[in-house]
Amino acid sequence: DPAAATALLAVEGKLKDLQGQLADIRKMEAEAAAAPPPVSPAVAAALAQLRAAVADGKPFAAELKAARDASGADAELAKALDALAPLAVSGAPTLAALTARFQPLPGEIVRADNRGEAGDWIGHVQGVAMTLVTVRPRGATEGDGAAALAARAEAALAAGKLAVAVDELAKLQGPAAKPAQPWLAGAKARLVADAAAEAAVNRAVALSKGEGTAAAAKGAAQ
Repeated sequence: DPAAATALLAVEGKLKDLQGQLADIRKMEAEAAAAPPPVSPAVAAALAQLRAAVADGKPFAAELKAARDASGADAELAKALDALAPLAVSGAPTLAALTARFQPLPGEIVRADNRGEAGDWIGHVQGVAMTLVTVRPRGATEGDGAAALAARAEAALAAGKLAVAVDELAKLQGPAAKPAQPWLAGAKARLVADAAAEAAVNRAVALSKGEGTAAAAKGAAQ
């Protein structure tokens, strides 16, 4: 019967459509189950307090714990918070503090470089004498000598480019490198703290916009 055959084909077509819709629904349910939930206002508030404490240069163990307790199970957010853990008890020095600590450093670097490895009395006197002339060269000095590196680091720091200043002082070698080590440790701690705090906040913003959910869902689908 042609009419019955036509009706059967129509039913089969509808059945396929329903099966496709059901498959789509199941896929969406699986993606939703795999994706992390958007961040709550409590998470946003905890991260804001954490970022403020990190920026102030004070210890932030309490703020970090609060952020962890509120943040749930998102892996990327947890990774950013974990990067802050080694600094939580001591905090990281602020850019203003690092700038103040840097002031005597070029002279100390040049003196150490002029004294050389020997460190004897004559070398010390010669180093001090040379320091009176070369202690604070200004501008983007060429070369990789201790005075040039210190000058470029000082210029970078004055411009607010902490990472550049760190890169310059990290090139110091031998006796000239020793005076810079404490400052470098503090500067690197500040860079790590800023990067981790920013990563945590950015991740929270992405989750609040559903971007994290979409990315997780895409990964689950693949």
